[in-house]
Amino acid sequence: MALFFKSPSRLLLILLFVSPLNSYATTEYDIPTDNSVLMAPNAMDSIYDFLGSKNWSEGQNFKNRDAKTGQFFLAVGSASILERRDSKNYIGSRNNAFDRAFLQAKKSMVEFLEAEIKTSMKSHYAEPSDSREEARIQRLVAEGLALESARAQGSAIASDVRSYGSDVGSQSIISAGTEAERLLIAEINNALRERGFDPNRPVNDQELEKILTESSFQKSIEVVANARIAGAQVYKTFEVLPNGNQGDIGVVLIYSKKLHQLANAIYSFNFASLPQDAPRKRLKDQIPTDPAVLLGTFGVNMKIDSNGYPALIAYGQAAPRTNSSNSLNAAYNKAITNAQGLIRTFAGEIVETGSKMDASESMKELVSNKALVNNDDSYEESISSVTDSLKINFQPPLHRWRFQHPLTGHVVAGVVISWTVSGAEWGRDIKEQAAIAPPKNTGASTDTQTNDQGKEAGSGDVSGNAKEGTYSSEGATASDDF
Repeated sequence: MALFFKSPSRLLLILLFVSPLNSYATTEYDIPTDNSVLMAPNAMDSIYDFLGSKNWSEGQNFKNRDAKTGQFFLAVGSASILERRDSKNYIGSRNNAFDRAFLQAKKSMVEFLEAEIKTSMKSHYAEPSDSREEARIQRLVAEGLALESARAQGSAIASDVRSYGSDVGSQSIISAGTEAERLLIAEINNALRERGFDPNRPVNDQELEKILTESSFQKSIEVVANARIAGAQVYKTFEVLPNGNQGDIGVVLIYSKKLHQLANAIYSFNFASLPQDAPRKRLKDQIPTDPAVLLGTFGVNMKIDSNGYPALIAYGQAAPRTNSSNSLNAAYNKAITNAQGLIRTFAGEIVETGSKMDASESMKELVSNKALVNNDDSYEESISSVTDSLKINFQPPLHRWRFQHPLTGHVVAGVVISWTVSGAEWGRDIKEQAAIAPPKNTGASTDTQTNDQGKEAGSGDVSGNAKEGTYSSEGATASDDF
């Protein structure tokens, strides 16, 4: 059969029906309908147990509570791991959960520094007149009839699409027509219900009741904050995976004057004001090496190095995309990049947060002595972190590791990298030396300078050739030198 479009709008609708066929595949799983996830152990439970053991709380704390010395700020955050446990993207989603949890903790810190908050509330009560109610009912009936007509037209268009799909032998076009019709009818049926009509019955067969009284209440709260954060470290992380596909990562963030000084020193490449402490062991001997511990350790934190200066340790991890050695090497490189990014954000970032909560409730008393109550609420939240470009001297990794996640079976490649004052200064010196090019040979002499062994100066010898169950972990605890 030849398909003839009598109006451009009908052709446009059909094209819109077909266009969503080009889409990316997504993973899917069922969320429990009971309270099992809500009542299961989570990362925030582990965080508060840990804070209780340290006698710490969110906000202001002191290393010596009695003497009021060693002041620091503490914030916490948690975020869900969104991917299925059997997804190849699970480890990436796990890393994203840490980043989001870290952002949540920074949101608390920024709002502590300063936040703008705006609230509004409104209450309304009315007893409408009979004439107003009659006009309202007439308007709703007219709108209901128009919606019924649109529903019939939409079904006709979808039928045309399916007929065309049959003519050209395209199952995808047939499916597109069916899906578009389903979505359109669902939208129209919701609109009919909002107007008080049963979508399964003709509008003309239904009678809307008059309203005797109506009352409503609305509330809105909006919070906005932004600030520069420099020197926020991860003190400890937690991972909790209960039964099912849900799980989360929790973060304990700490900020102190010493951490802020270190961040500013990295940002400005000026280390004169950094406090020097008693020398500790070399950094390589201060980091955890157990891969089971490293698997649950995220973030960046400060330690004192063997010269007595503050240094940074950053932990990064990634999953190989395939089972090849090339993919494993790429995972290590991605882990290094993740860790380097953590050091950069430690040196200073602008964090902006915004949240808005709306709630409303209304009640209508009808002539039939029935009451209709409607409740509606919404919540929106946004957090952003931005840094400018900064030159930093990154030292080679202190440690590389790989481990198979005990519950999910994913292979994880990880690194531990560092930033030190001595390494930064030496790196800058080497860069300046390398930038000085030696004078070019003018060709005036062809003699070759030799050493006592008769070898050319500068030459040398070269040689060379799963998924069910529960799981929880704690990352390594940062030092208390902050």
